[in-house]
Amino acid sequence: MPDVSATESTSANDGMRQSAPPPGGNSPTRDKLLNALLALFSLGSFTMYYLTIPLWAIELEASPLLIGIAVGIRPLLPAILSIHGGALMDRLGVRNVLIVSGIIGVVTPVAIVLFPSIALLICLQFIGGLSEGLGWLGAQTRLAQVAKGDTDAAGWFTGAGKFGTLIAPIIAGFMWDQFGPVAAFITTSVWATGLLVTVLLLPKLERQQSREQRKFSASDLLPRRSDYRKALELLAIPLVAVVCLGTFLRLSAFGVQGSFYPVYLESIGITGSIIGVLIGFASFTGTPSAIGAPWIARRLGTMRVMFVAVFMSIVGVTAPPLVTNVAMLFFLAGLFGIGVGLTLPLMLSLLSKATPPEHQGVSAGLRATVNRLGNLVVPIMMGVLVQFFGLTVSFVITGALLTAGTIFTIMYAMKHRLFDS
Repeated sequence: MPDVSATESTSANDGMRQSAPPPGGNSPTRDKLLNALLALFSLGSFTMYYLTIPLWAIELEASPLLIGIAVGIRPLLPAILSIHGGALMDRLGVRNVLIVSGIIGVVTPVAIVLFPSIALLICLQFIGGLSEGLGWLGAQTRLAQVAKGDTDAAGWFTGAGKFGTLIAPIIAGFMWDQFGPVAAFITTSVWATGLLVTVLLLPKLERQQSREQRKFSASDLLPRRSDYRKALELLAIPLVAVVCLGTFLRLSAFGVQGSFYPVYLESIGITGSIIGVLIGFASFTGTPSAIGAPWIARRLGTMRVMFVAVFMSIVGVTAPPLVTNVAMLFFLAGLFGIGVGLTLPLMLSLLSKATPPEHQGVSAGLRATVNRLGNLVVPIMMGVLVQFFGLTVSFVITGALLTAGTIFTIMYAMKHRLFDS
């Protein structure tokens, strides 16, 4: 197991290091470009679905509970299989796994509008969520392989991803308003094609090549108990546990944005284009904060910045029913974007340094599992709250619960002396 004290002592200076040359003799510039494209397309697809799925469920006249299920079901398979997916990438290589998931990502958006049914939407969300989750997991795993904990590299990677989340929902919202749901979902499929093409351009890293030389076995596709045991053992490291708890809170905020945030905005007369711009604006403010996160963390302390940012993201996405004008909606969207932008590079760097090199895929899978749990629990919980108490009360209760979770995580980090000195 890694030495946690050593990890802590280097956290303040990690952003000053330069990325090591990537394995396999690949061009560092080419690797950075490919990593950026992976982040751009994989994260961008998330925000496209944040807009299109809730609005499509409204088109299908679904109840609040069914809307919550339709959105919440998407991360179910990633929550169950992300650890296995990460281990599979460790064994077979990122590229091989992402080719299969990329093909699924291209097909599912088209199928959603070809067969307009809330029941089928839930089924396709179930399948498409795994493809989407593996795409982002693969992007993070490859970053860990070639950047090795460099927060500057993680910052640029996150910046590219946030740029994707800026333009993708604006494009989807424009297509929805101007040409209808079919055009919006076809655009989502085209975006997924960009990820698939990027995956096909990935070079084979040396460690991946050595794995691929051995004979492939069908048993490689089956989850292994040992992989899940390794992931649970990583949680014994307090730093990993704090990152996972912070990840759950961060993605719970995304769960609100991707479910009843568009529903609330639509209920007060906000158009699809403006909803897309609000989601995109959050990403716009998140891009410079992601790139600047290492600089801020070096001066204020990584843990302090991470927890303040988590709180900002919670307030930014749960407070909209409490404001009265569009200007305040943009302010809250910006607050949310800055919060989530600051947290990701810090979490990726901390997790990468706290994990042995041979378990990078498993650790990324562990974080992805926690991610999906946040995206799974919150939309369904809010669906129940909206069904019984209405939109405004559900936002207030959700914000209070996530704030309580943040306070608990801060207390755990203080107990294990994880705050920077």
